[in-house]
Order: sequence, then C-alpha cells, then structure tokens
Amino acid sequence: MVWVEKHTPSPFDDQPIDGLWFLSGDLLARKPNYRWAHGEKCPMIAFPSGLAFPLWEKTEHEDILVYLGDDLALPLHSTRDDAYSRVVLLAEQSGYRVDSIGKQGLRFFTRNPSLSLYVIYDNETQQLVDVQALGTPPLD
Repeated sequence: MVWVEKHTPSPFDDQPIDGLWFLSGDLLARKPNYRWAHGEKCPMIAFPSGLAFPLWEKTEHEDILVYLGDDLALPLHSTRDDAYSRVVLLAEQSGYRVDSIGKQGLRFFTRNPSLSLYVIYDNETQQLVDVQALGTPPLD
C-alpha cells in the first residue's frame, strides 16, 4: 500500500477517479501493530461490487495501478487485452493463472483462494470498471 502524510497532497487529489477515497491511517493506528499509520492516508478505489483496493501512483512508464494483492497490480486505464498482455507473463512467474473471459473480463486464480477475482474493463473508455470476488462471472 502507498501511504502518504494525511496533510500532504497526493497525486490522486485532483484526478477524476470514480470510487476514489482515502483510508485514514488514524483509524488503523488504534490497533497496536498499526501505530506507524498515525497521520497517514492511503488512496483507495471502491468498485460497484463493494470491493476496494489501494492505488499506486502513475510513473513515467506505468499508468495508475490498482493493487489487488500478492504480485497482482492492474492498470486503471487500459483495455482488457492490453491489461491481459501486461499480466499474463507475471501470472505464470508468480504462480497464478489469468484467463480472458468474453470481451471485457479477466479471471485470476491465485494460490490464495480468497484472492481469486473477476476483473471487468470497459474497452471503449479504457477503464477498469469492476473487480468481483470469484464466483460465476456475469455474462458480457
């Protein structure tokens, strides 16, 4: 997760990202193992499914990434096919499987069953629009 000081502007503050919110480290700091988070915030994105994930900031070579866990991070702005081509090799090296589903979906099977996900891209707007816990994927 990318944490920044709560009163410091983040690269996400002025970006029109649907579902953007900031996790308050002050809430986490109430627990003994998270005292380091006091005064910090972490940019998050909430999806229509109700799942939320941290955002990693854009770099010279990368778009904004949605960190899904383990070694899995997907571009926020992309098509399904471009996102697939970026993660398929990493998936094999990291021990999980990724499949293209329909015209918009990617399905991830990981070593951790609670992290098996169905990801939906809107190819026209080139946007990751939903991440769902794996079950039966909806029809595209």
